[in-house]
Amino acid sequence: MAKQTFPDAAPSRDGASDEAAAYWDTRLRSPECTREDREAYERWRAADVENARQFENLQDIIGALHASHSRPMMRALREAALKKKRRKRFLLGGISAAAAVALVAVGLSLQQPVSQPASAAATSPIIPVSVYETAVGERKSFTLDDGSVITLNTRSRVETRFSRSSRDLTLVAGQANFRVAHEASRPFVVVAGDRQVTALGTVFDVRLEGDDVRVVVVQGHVAVQRRPQGRLIDAVLNERRELAPGQSYSTRGEHLFQPVSVRTVDVNETVLWEEGRVAFNDVPLTEAVAEMNRYSAGVLVVADPSMRKLRISGVFRTDQSQAFVNAVKEYFPIEAHEQPGGDTLLVWRESTPSD
Repeated sequence: MAKQTFPDAAPSRDGASDEAAAYWDTRLRSPECTREDREAYERWRAADVENARQFENLQDIIGALHASHSRPMMRALREAALKKKRRKRFLLGGISAAAAVALVAVGLSLQQPVSQPASAAATSPIIPVSVYETAVGERKSFTLDDGSVITLNTRSRVETRFSRSSRDLTLVAGQANFRVAHEASRPFVVVAGDRQVTALGTVFDVRLEGDDVRVVVVQGHVAVQRRPQGRLIDAVLNERRELAPGQSYSTRGEHLFQPVSVRTVDVNETVLWEEGRVAFNDVPLTEAVAEMNRYSAGVLVVADPSMRKLRISGVFRTDQSQAFVNAVKEYFPIEAHEQPGGDTLLVWRESTPSD
């Protein structure tokens, strides 16, 4: 799916309220929407009562379309409008694609009664977003409205969108542990990268690093699959995997045919980060250094790639990088040199050849 882009600046207060409402509708629905965007939207909405009225009118139109989209005539109208949009590549008055179709369809919707609760059209489809995040080296737990608990590791961010029928969460960055409150009527779904994880009454850990996703089940079961993006290839490749306690699911890279690894892991080691510790079991030194760097503003720098041949085991505190450096210096022929700015350079001792 093509990445959605926006103008450099939001519509001015002097601009037409209906066009500004369409701008904010599109912005708020985008996965690229930030906390600053939402704060700017609230300021725009509060600046003029007409702004709020136009935005609510737009939501009523979109709500009417959603309520009647299953009717055959409405489906045909929508498909025709979308074909026309692809053919001419136009945007009706700056309004989002969904709203443009809604404006065309609203006349037919008003002519043919739709079976729906009286309050349905008045309910805004915009679901409030709550943001939870941590700074470098910080760990923090949050209790959600449904009683579920999320614990965030260092440099992590989770966004939640809870409605009466769903609990949707997005791991934007970092790592999080989810202790899910059972609620059969509202699925608990976590999106991370191009994957989505559906909880089946469980405790599980999700980590997002670049395009790589890893899911580890601590208790219960989860189902993992490719996140639907409206592409035919997604339906073809969207194999659903159910994981049991002690199993991990991981991907490498954001590619359509990327390999998926499902294996058994030591859950106790996986969740050590919640106690402020990390375990290494015969891993390359460079990999251990990269993991320790997640928890510190000042990073460790490996001067020679050949140090990867060194392998390390042990359990270390994430807030004591100096203890990790001391262990490396004691067990390997390595020296550590502090650099201006707080970084530490790891180099071979002069008497040790690097070949």
